[in-house]
Amino acid sequence: MMKFRNPETPSYGLLRQLRIVIDPWIAIPALLILSASLIALFSVVYHPIAFEINPGLAKDISTPFTKHLLWGLFGMAGMTFIAFAKTDSLKNNWVWIYLSGIILLLAVLFFGIKVRNIRAWLSIGLLTFQPSELVKAILVISLSAYLAKKERREKRLRSLIVTAVLVGIPAVLVLKQPDMGTVIVYLSLLLTLPFIAGLPARYMVLIVISGMLSGLRLLLGIAAEHPEIVQQGSMPAVIVDPTLSYKTFAVLGIIGAVVALTMRLLRMKNAFCVFLYFVLPIAAVSSSFILTEHLKDYQKTRLLSFIAPQLDPKGSGYNIIQSRIAFGSGGVLGKGIRGATQSSLGFLPERQTDFIFSVIGEVFGFAGTVIVISAFLILCLRILWIAANARDRFGSILAAGVFTIMLTHIIINMGMAVGIMPIMGIPLPLASYGGTAMVSIFIMLGLVLAVERESRLV
Repeated sequence: MMKFRNPETPSYGLLRQLRIVIDPWIAIPALLILSASLIALFSVVYHPIAFEINPGLAKDISTPFTKHLLWGLFGMAGMTFIAFAKTDSLKNNWVWIYLSGIILLLAVLFFGIKVRNIRAWLSIGLLTFQPSELVKAILVISLSAYLAKKERREKRLRSLIVTAVLVGIPAVLVLKQPDMGTVIVYLSLLLTLPFIAGLPARYMVLIVISGMLSGLRLLLGIAAEHPEIVQQGSMPAVIVDPTLSYKTFAVLGIIGAVVALTMRLLRMKNAFCVFLYFVLPIAAVSSSFILTEHLKDYQKTRLLSFIAPQLDPKGSGYNIIQSRIAFGSGGVLGKGIRGATQSSLGFLPERQTDFIFSVIGEVFGFAGTVIVISAFLILCLRILWIAANARDRFGSILAAGVFTIMLTHIIINMGMAVGIMPIMGIPLPLASYGGTAMVSIFIMLGLVLAVERESRLV
């Protein structure tokens, strides 16, 4: 069991606290990643051909490059400010923090701005922002505060259910926008934080297995609709026939209930866990049929392009194919700012956001991507170290939650760039263009620094 330090901390002067707050193992990797993305954006925005197309580009102060730079500076200032926050205040007011996030998401559904068929932005005066990105930090605070209390460990299953509800409410609201990528990030917290807080690992294994089965059924079901991918009749009926899947779920549910009841009567342990192992996986598979019915056409197209991008190289598979070309064309040392033609000349779509890692790969090459990946690795490992050495359970779970979100973003975004993950619109932390996403990540890093500061001042 992890031992935490005394929460009572002495008072230091501002300069002393500033020195404590600025952790080079977090600041330097973050600055390196941000700098790499700025150079990559510079190569895209200010390529010589871009000046030929738009002669007034040099006088334009509202380019993606300048906005990215300003949001980065604003985010770093916010990170430093939040690093001085008292984590006890966050823990004691988590309900109000959580409700503020829900109100923002509800406001998006009623008053949000629709861009590319997604209603995810709010506009207040000159400020336009994406609340679902800020809710990531809000969820980390709320779940950490709820799970940090000692009595949560004594009511493990109830804690897991309440945690699922806390995650499920914003997930459903974001799914209405719809933004499946952000929902997956929310669900990653459900997969990790309850078990970091002390819930049995067997529940985590069960959720992972169920999620994998559901995702696999979803992909195979979409593939089965296209005879050019899968030969008709080669799929098991349970994969493509929802009625048969529901019947299978009912039969296995009855068997699981009988086995669990028998174990209960015989006073055997883990009866309910056995029931869940029977029911939850097949329930997840069955629910994937419902999810398929509610997926938008463009979401199905994205999944289809992930399965077989070569089927429509000029349509749904274009993004993945061009991303691979851009990433691979960088070679070992990269093509430099002026030579990154695949990204700069517009062959690569969404190069500033979803595929910024491909731009980095083309500009800096394999060597540059290794450096960026190493910076992410150092940053994540430092966050884990802070989680392990936090002064209390709240700080430990909070830092672990930030680590979970960072790792989920990194794996999915980089996987998208090289074609091993479906396109979900998940940004690369500190690199992808987008003000709210940038500020949200810096806010979470500020929370981690606040945890570390209080641990150092003990």
